[in-house]
Amino acid sequence: MLYPRESLAVCEGDGDIAATANAHVGIELFLHALWALGWLTGAAFAVAALAGFLSPETLSTGLRGFLWFWLVGWLVGGAFLLRSVLSRIFSRLEIIADDHGFDARRVYPWFQTSKTVAWSDLVGVAEFSAPRKIYRGVMLYTSNGAAVLDNYLSSDSCQQLIAAIESARPTALATETAGS
Repeated sequence: MLYPRESLAVCEGDGDIAATANAHVGIELFLHALWALGWLTGAAFAVAALAGFLSPETLSTGLRGFLWFWLVGWLVGGAFLLRSVLSRIFSRLEIIADDHGFDARRVYPWFQTSKTVAWSDLVGVAEFSAPRKIYRGVMLYTSNGAAVLDNYLSSDSCQQLIAAIESARPTALATETAGS
């Protein structure tokens, strides 16, 4: 979105590898509140037009049908975008490693998702970037395919996260995977 996540805590010893969180929550909340105000204004004008408060004599049946279609799309799309924005602002990644693999948990205020990866399935971990974006991400390559571990990270945070995962990997598996 606006800023890459910059807070990364690498913990040694208790199995926790890293957690990322957004460092600019206040700025992003303010800017997204401004966006939501404009979004709600557009929805309010559409509802007012459909209810007949804004020149009902100029609304033909076709225009009224289009406005209903537009309003539903506007509200559904906005709800998905709002969910995405709030998830990005308030979520954090927790990685817990042991001798068998690691568990990557994305923790949101209202739920959490989890992905477990065995060390033997892990082929590699790499940094990626999207075109024309200031943030980067970390991609997991496993024997079952690829998955984004985290995105909206600064380049330094990506490198720290990759180094933390690689250092937690058992030595025998790391050399075996690198040699193949």
